[in-house]
Amino acid sequence: MLDRLYKLRDEGSETLLHGDLWAINVFVIPGPNGPRARLIDWDHAAVGPPSYDLSTFLLRFPSEHRRWVLDLYREAVGEAGWHLPSERDSNLLFETHEYVRFANRIIWPAIALVIDSAGWGHEALAEIEQWFEQFEPVLPLIPAPAELKAPA
Repeated sequence: MLDRLYKLRDEGSETLLHGDLWAINVFVIPGPNGPRARLIDWDHAAVGPPSYDLSTFLLRFPSEHRRWVLDLYREAVGEAGWHLPSERDSNLLFETHEYVRFANRIIWPAIALVIDSAGWGHEALAEIEQWFEQFEPVLPLIPAPAELKAPA
């Protein structure tokens, strides 16, 4: 098992994650070379793939704005020599991150039900089930060219 975990570790790049990255946790302040972003509320900080925070951040915007926000991010990291995965691959990464967040939220209600027979656990698990049911791609899918044609 340890060998598997080492292999997973070696396959991906990791970075410091904010863990709760959305607009209310970002301040933009003047700096000597122009505006600078500053992050607050670091109580969910962790280590993981950069796409984790990016997924969270994009989901805080209405779906019609996510693509241009991602384009700005892609441009900014491109200046540093980074390259983002394709939109399709990004959506798969974002979906994985969201499902992991959902699965992680199952832990405490499940424990409360099993250990304490806590009634609130049922409501919490039902809410999380709805998250799975309602999940849509972070980046709205672009219809294939055939789907764009007007009906004959």
